[in-house]
Amino acid sequence: MPIDPQRRRMPLLLLLLGATATSFWWLPPLLAWVHDYGDDVQGLQALIQLVLSGMTLVLLIARPPDAAAATAAAQTEERRGLAILRAKVTQEVTERLGASLYRQTLIALGREETPDALALPWARELERPGLPARPVPADTTTLVLFEQGGGALLILGEPGAGKTVELLTLAQGLLIRPPPADDASDPPPVPVPLNLSTWATRRLPLADWIADELFRRHQIPRASGAHWLARGRLLPLLDGLDEVAEPHRADCAAAIDAFHRADGLTPLAVCCRVAEYRALPPLALNTAIHLLPLDRGQLERYLRGAGPALAGLRQAMAAAPLLAQLAATPLMLNVMSLTWQERPAAAILAGLGPSLGAPAGAETGASPAPADAARDALFAAYLARVFSRKPDQPGLWSPAYTRRTLAWLAARMQHHGRTLFQIEDLQGDWGRWWVQLPVSLAVWGLFFVLVGFAGGGLLGLAGWWLAGAALDLISGAIRSAWLGAFVGAWVFWVGRRSPVEPDEQFSWSWAAFRRSAPTQVPLWLLHGAVGAALLNWLFGGPDRAWQGLIVGAVLGIAVGLLGAGFSRRITDQRNRPNQGYRTSLRNGLRLGVLGVPFALLVGWLSVWLLPPDTPLLLPHDWASAARLAILGFPCGFMLFGGAAALWHSALRLGLWLEGRLPLRLAAFLDQGVRLILLQRVGGGWVFIHRLLQEHLAATAPPR
Repeated sequence: MPIDPQRRRMPLLLLLLGATATSFWWLPPLLAWVHDYGDDVQGLQALIQLVLSGMTLVLLIARPPDAAAATAAAQTEERRGLAILRAKVTQEVTERLGASLYRQTLIALGREETPDALALPWARELERPGLPARPVPADTTTLVLFEQGGGALLILGEPGAGKTVELLTLAQGLLIRPPPADDASDPPPVPVPLNLSTWATRRLPLADWIADELFRRHQIPRASGAHWLARGRLLPLLDGLDEVAEPHRADCAAAIDAFHRADGLTPLAVCCRVAEYRALPPLALNTAIHLLPLDRGQLERYLRGAGPALAGLRQAMAAAPLLAQLAATPLMLNVMSLTWQERPAAAILAGLGPSLGAPAGAETGASPAPADAARDALFAAYLARVFSRKPDQPGLWSPAYTRRTLAWLAARMQHHGRTLFQIEDLQGDWGRWWVQLPVSLAVWGLFFVLVGFAGGGLLGLAGWWLAGAALDLISGAIRSAWLGAFVGAWVFWVGRRSPVEPDEQFSWSWAAFRRSAPTQVPLWLLHGAVGAALLNWLFGGPDRAWQGLIVGAVLGIAVGLLGAGFSRRITDQRNRPNQGYRTSLRNGLRLGVLGVPFALLVGWLSVWLLPPDTPLLLPHDWASAARLAILGFPCGFMLFGGAAALWHSALRLGLWLEGRLPLRLAAFLDQGVRLILLQRVGGGWVFIHRLLQEHLAATAPPR
């Protein structure tokens, strides 16, 4: 994506203006300090020469790129990124439709999905402003309705009526839609199914929220997602407006309307439950379809088509009208089919209890149970059936542990407003701080101890062999552990206060270096020089401030040169569990070695600029150079993704010690897929329906 040169220069211009405006505050003390300690600042002249030479080199290298070449490269990168996103969305839609509960029911009943067997096309009504509702022909696809409505569609229905399946079917049709005939080289927008349940967390403008969700779900850089959306390259398919927290639901609807008004050419589809939508101001969309409940004739044909497997359920429905009322949505009918296949009617009614399964007109002495109580009883029976069935692949976790852990996970997802769980979603507030803090200290301390032993041990052996120096591994391990514990406490504090995200994949290019170096190098130089000078002033006195100024300036230049050429790209075309933190760890290990030569460079330049008797850990000999090189690796490791990976490892270990989640979390969740409690969606998992998630969350013990 091309970047405006004026925008790139703006931070530097603001920094220079701020420094000039505040010169009355910092310039007199600086002149007084130079007057008092002028004899010691012999390295300042060399530092100024170094800075001027480096900036001249940067300006020569960072020449303005050719505009045509930059535009062509940006377009190529955009097409590549959109192709990757299209592949990810295709995988998600295919997996979710293929693992839908309806298909699971067909498999369990031993039936094929044929039009004359168990297919249940729910009836639909078309609603348009100012016109009466009219039925939609069964052979009219949702894609046709979407296109006829100008690409602005609202899908309404009761809980479990099939709204999400309808939205995913629309996405499937949009994915295979050919490009326009007048411009076959320009692919159509990529449909992106997203769930609005997370909108209430930060309540961002819809465009910013979409970019945020693309990063969280598909690892698309936020800047790329926002740019594609602004250019009409994305087609948002927004599910779960009713899942937004009630106090913020109207604000979310207003954000959708504001987004649609700002760019009415961007196609859009929204799903919502009927009751929740009727309580909101109507959305300014062109067309709405209403998924109608299943009528008694459809239920009867479904049950008769299933044969003897559901004969008991058919008899129970005839005896208890509440069951037929509950089965009016495809979800609940499928749950009943999986729960009560090959069960006699008497067992079904007895399992539901007298108030739920009483025959119509019977005198039970109590009023009929409400629909939500009947639904809870059905889900309880479904869970009992699921855990009593012998799986094809025996799991490593007991039914009691599986149910308890899934209930806790469902409760945390409800708390954070999520319907899709990815392992990367785990944050510091998912666990108890008094468990997470010591675990974080231990993990980081162990990391620095291992680095210290690996590097310091080899260094000590070399010194013992070459110079007869005594081995001192114990004190080195203690110092490493203290350093690791300090870093661990800092990372833990950051992770508790703000979300920690996996670092995206990096790539280095001269084009990125030319764009960023004129801004990044001066900024890092200023930050490094001022920060190190202040630290030395505070902890070493005014006579040490100039030493920090020199070392910090050199360090800032090195970091600026190192980071200027790096940019974030989209490289993976498949979603895998915990992909983000695996990538972060790989980046940290691979790019951490870059910290070694830069640490040596900083040390060498500092020795050249500072007096020989400066009391700093600088490479005056081979031993001090080796110690500085050892310190460079953990610095580079943390800078390029290793910090996020170690933080995530500490969090997972703490949740395991709390008894909340197993260490083999992906395998555990896949076991939930085999039990038909979860569905696998790329690198994440969803419960088979939001109603089951709500039921399990309600059974979780208080935190």
